[in-house]
Amino acid sequence: MLCAAVCENSTEEYKIRRCETPALKIVGKSFSTISPLQVLESQQKTCEDLTNCLVEAGATIAAREMELKKKDEEIAALKKRLQASEQKLQREEAKNAWLHEVTNTLTSEIQKRRNEDTKAKLTGKVPD
Repeated sequence: MLCAAVCENSTEEYKIRRCETPALKIVGKSFSTISPLQVLESQQKTCEDLTNCLVEAGATIAAREMELKKKDEEIAALKKRLQASEQKLQREEAKNAWLHEVTNTLTSEIQKRRNEDTKAKLTGKVPD
């Protein structure tokens, strides 16, 4: 099944070289013209081809596992960067909230003093 999948996704050259086994080539002959030696050789060639196919499939799987491991490492690095960015954003938001509070306090104080100055000018009293 695995070999069939590998062969199915391979180039035509690979399919001809690896996937079309000698057993398939001798099936068309009449049974009387096939010697037991031909059947044995065909079976041996089929086993060799399947073994080679499994070895190549194993190498493909190993390569894909390495690619996945690399992608996992990239994802982990991106998650760290995201977490650091989120923490920086939280610090900036806290700083902005504090600055907003200070600005409101100062604006309120300025407005209060202006009101006192205006009241003093109208009443003729000097503020403290």
